[in-house]
Amino acid sequence: MHSVALYLLDDLLSEDSKSIEYWGYLGNSCLALDFYDRALVAYRRAEALVDENSDGQWIVSNIGNLLNYKGFPSEACDYLQKAITMNSDSDYAHDRLASSLKNKDEQLKEYRKKVAEGRKAIRAKEMKCVEAEREHAEDADTEMPA
Repeated sequence: MHSVALYLLDDLLSEDSKSIEYWGYLGNSCLALDFYDRALVAYRRAEALVDENSDGQWIVSNIGNLLNYKGFPSEACDYLQKAITMNSDSDYAHDRLASSLKNKDEQLKEYRKKVAEGRKAIRAKEMKCVEAEREHAEDADTEMPA
């Protein structure tokens, strides 16, 4: 069904490329079909058309949701906080912001874990080098005639 929507929205946008709703719905259909790049392009086209007289909060929320889903929770938080500023009653934006903050925290914890693993690996290699140098020096001392 989303392929039909893509066709129809593409046709509608050829007639009215300044429709926030058409761009937003195109983004939704692209997202449903796993065309993430196309979805983001469509959402950002819609976002560019948003002004103070239009309800673009759902577009901004969808951008944040997509960014979070694809592993960019920090940027998602920025969009979702903007969406909440536009409509503080949006359960969708609050829910997605909570999810983004959780994902951001999980990524940071995993990052710190990998940094610690890297530090431990380097220290282990350094210790092996020091031991090898020590053994080499001891071998050289025992081989020298007195």
